[in-house]
Amino acid sequence: MDSDNGKPIVDKKSCVIEPDFKRKIFEYKHENPSIFAWEIRYRLFQEMKCKLEDVPSISSILKVLKNLDSVENSDSEDKHQNETSFTQKQIDVLEQVFNIKHYSDIFEREKLALELNISEPTIQIWFSNRRMEYRESERVKVHQQDQSK
Repeated sequence: MDSDNGKPIVDKKSCVIEPDFKRKIFEYKHENPSIFAWEIRYRLFQEMKCKLEDVPSISSILKVLKNLDSVENSDSEDKHQNETSFTQKQIDVLEQVFNIKHYSDIFEREKLALELNISEPTIQIWFSNRRMEYRESERVKVHQQDQSK
């Protein structure tokens, strides 16, 4: 056991979220299904009156929420992901953002999610797929240019 002055050293990556935190996260999500992970973290910090370093990280909160979604959706017979259909307006907005920058941060994705009524993970996947499509089109252009020479 690693220790520092007789106290165990806590590996932050392996820490499990306390049951009180999980219960509160589920409670907040139930109250407001569109709440952001950073808002949950801030509320946990304020309401549970603990140190900021003791509050779960945004990524940990997202994992808890993902597990909540998977538990809620486990009843469905079809376990495969359905392909998302986007409206033309959604595609246009996503393309506009992609043309400015190919990587969007969590805050930008959450803002887009609210604006376009799409989940943040769906937007994240869209950006990933769009970058892959962009790279492939660039490879084709380079190949065509090489062929024409």
